[in-house]
This record gives sequence, structure tokens and C-alpha cells, in this order.
Amino acid sequence: MPKIKKKDRRNAYLFLSPDGVWYTRIMIPSYMRGLFQGRTSYSKSSGTGDIQEARLFRDAMIAEFNLLREQVKPKTEKRIDAVLTEIKRLRNHIENTPDNFSFSVDACPTLRRLADIYLLQHEAKRKLTTLSKLNKGVELFLEFLSRKDVKLTQVNRTMVTNFIEYASKERAAQTVRHYVANLGMLFDYAAGRYCDAPQVHLNPFRGHKLDTSQSESYQPFTYAELRLLLDSLDGELHDLTMMGLYSGARLEELASLRVTNIIEIDGIKCFDIKEGKNKNAIRVIPIHSKLLAIVERLVEGNHSGYLFYRASTSDRADGKKSFWYSQAFTRARIKALGKNVKNKVFHSLRHNFSTELDRKEVPEIRANQLLGHEKAKTISYQIYSAGADIKELKRLIDLVEYEQIH
Repeated sequence: MPKIKKKDRRNAYLFLSPDGVWYTRIMIPSYMRGLFQGRTSYSKSSGTGDIQEARLFRDAMIAEFNLLREQVKPKTEKRIDAVLTEIKRLRNHIENTPDNFSFSVDACPTLRRLADIYLLQHEAKRKLTTLSKLNKGVELFLEFLSRKDVKLTQVNRTMVTNFIEYASKERAAQTVRHYVANLGMLFDYAAGRYCDAPQVHLNPFRGHKLDTSQSESYQPFTYAELRLLLDSLDGELHDLTMMGLYSGARLEELASLRVTNIIEIDGIKCFDIKEGKNKNAIRVIPIHSKLLAIVERLVEGNHSGYLFYRASTSDRADGKKSFWYSQAFTRARIKALGKNVKNKVFHSLRHNFSTELDRKEVPEIRANQLLGHEKAKTISYQIYSAGADIKELKRLIDLVEYEQIH
């Protein structure tokens, strides 16, 4: 079985099986081998051929293994006999599942270890982006405390209030709310699992009145701003901006596009959005006539199946492909429009698209279908309507025109 290059430390402990599935292998210290029937190493399949998902699986597995190791690690070699007695006791927890070293912990773990345990239990049930936000929240809170770790019982409400103020200085209100919500969820998880954890009604992350004034307050660009912005862009960033203007799709939806996401229905080329922030985001968008040449060029010059090069090289743990483009767009916007332009980001292009649909008197239910919003409020439309056919959607999307920017 080929081992991946040692120089890439991101892939430590990972090996590729002949059938293309990554697995993690850990060497077992001598004082722990009694727990694993005398084996010198422990291997477990990640069940995936995706290296990013395999790394996440690896990190969770090592976190649990390290927690077990700390339970039985002898302080000196002379105490090995005493440790063997403890090993025999712990072995009772895994006798019926020898290939799984899960175990029960009576005491509530510290915040970082609790996050590791949560990650291990939910890595197959939660999106990578969700798990990544949880980890970022934990790391930022510990950074605020200037500590490597903290007991849950040491965290109080005043501490959390100060953390919110600290996090809000350089981050959007919505981002801070995500961090606080995830940390609160982690405390609730501990309350339901450990008797010595702070109980739900004492959760210090709940009940804070967070600023909502900045939430989703993005404004559309003016035609003058769009002209300046488009004139300053080139390459992939220009292509992405045009696609945002004439499709209304989110940046992550566009940056993640593969050749396989370009499909044809009834002779009409479309974007096939297979993943999104919610179920409504999964949709098919006819490609605007002004984008056809751009899309054809990107498909022909694709990068390992991706339409955009930077997306093909992204290996973020959360799986996001849009991070580089988001940062580059912000820099380009500041350079073209100045620092005083507020609340205008790539997502603003989606607002421009929505505004144009409204000005062309496109029915709201059709606009929602194109944008990936909830179709309608009434049960009849939500449940029984399949929406407009692709030819009708193509006609409507081609109504979007920014004459003033050309």
C-alpha cells in the first residue's frame, strides 16, 4: 500500500488502500497494547477517497486516541505494573467492540477535548463547514482567554460578554453569532452527557442580545460602481463577477462549479447547483446568454474538473472553494471604489440580480426559484408546485440586463 509523501505533514498518519480509500494508522505504545489484544498498531478506514474528509476523520480519531492514552500513560517506566491493572479495567469497555476504541469518561472534559469528542461523534452527520465553524469558535475563545484550554465550570457569563466584544471588533455580527451559538451548543451537549458539567439553564453562552444591525445588510452596487469594478478586474475574478451578476448564485456555489455541474436540459445549458446552504439552494439555473461564451471557455480549460483554478488547489478542512476569491474581490473592490464603500461585497451582486428581476416584473415565485429561496408561503405552492420549466426560466433570466455598465 503506497504511503503518501512524508514531507506533506498535513497527511501524517494517512495511508491509501488499493481500492482508493484513505485509512489512519497509529502506532500503539507498549503500555497500551493490552487494550488492543497485543497489537503494535491500530488502523481504521475513513470510508472515503477524499483527502480533506480523510484528514478530518484522522484528526478526530487521533484526538480520541490521545485522550485514552492520557488515561493510562505511566508517569515512569517503573510504574508499568500499576498501569497494567488500570488497562485491564479499561479493557472491559471495549471487549465487545475490539475495532473501536470508544470509551466512557465520567468527568466532564475541558473545552478543547469536548470539541474533539463532539467532532468524533458527529463527523459523519455534520457538514465540514459546520464542524470547522465549531472549531474556529473554540480556538478564538481560547485565544481571547490566552489559554490553551479551560474547564467548562471556569467559564462565566461576564467572560462570554467580554469575548463577544472582543470578537466583534474585527468580525461581522453574523460570524460572531455563529461562534456564540456553536459554543452554546457545545455546553448544552456537555450538560446532557456529564453530570459535573454546567447545566443547560446555567449555559453562559445563552441569552445574549447580539447586534443584528449588520446582519445580511449588504447593498447592491450602483451602475457606476459596477462599471469601475468590472474595468478593474481580469481573469477568473472577472469571470466570477460576471457570473454572479447574471446568475444570482452565491460565491461558494460558483467557485465550486465542476464540469459535471454544467448540464443541458431541453437544449438549454444550465448550472446544476447540487449543494448549498439549505435545501432550497439545490437548484438548476439556466445560463444567461451573456455567460455562455465564458462558461464554454472555462469548461474547455478546466482544472482537474473544476472551472476555476484556485478552487482546484484549495484544500481547506471545511471544504470551501471560495475563500481566496472572497479575499481577492474585497481587495479589488477597495482598490477600485475606495475604503468608504460599506456593506458591498460579492454577495451584493446577488442583490443586483434580484433587483433586476424585480424591475423586469419577474414574479416573486419565479425569482425565488432562480435565487434558491423558499418558493412561496402557501402550502399549495410549497408542496404541489414543481415550479417553472427550464425554457420559462431561461426566458426570465435573459431579461436581466445591465445596460448602464457597458
